[in-house]
Amino acid sequence: MSISSPFIERPIATTLLTIAVTVAGGLAYFQLPVSPLPQIDYPTIAVNATLPGASPELRRPLGIATVGGLIMSQMLTLFTTPVIYFYLDGLRKRSIQPQTAFKRRPGVLVPGGIAESAD
Repeated sequence: MSISSPFIERPIATTLLTIAVTVAGGLAYFQLPVSPLPQIDYPTIAVNATLPGASPELRRPLGIATVGGLIMSQMLTLFTTPVIYFYLDGLRKRSIQPQTAFKRRPGVLVPGGIAESAD
């Protein structure tokens, strides 16, 4: 006997249990506290590179790599991602446009060049 066999044998009870859990979750959702001014912890990076006898000139490449990675990450997140979303939205609108234009025009050309009236 598997763990799912009672649920398979009693589909009505399973449906009622699912509905009860969903309703209880929906009611509990509205009981969650919401703070008007939430506490936000901003991400920080601390890099510590110690080497006996190392001068700041030797740690400079590590700092450049870290700052460069942060700048590249910000560019990808704040610039490239929205551009991709705008591009995909434009493709979606262009793919929908011919379908809606075809439905709205009263007299359209059917394949073969025969004009169809909107009777």
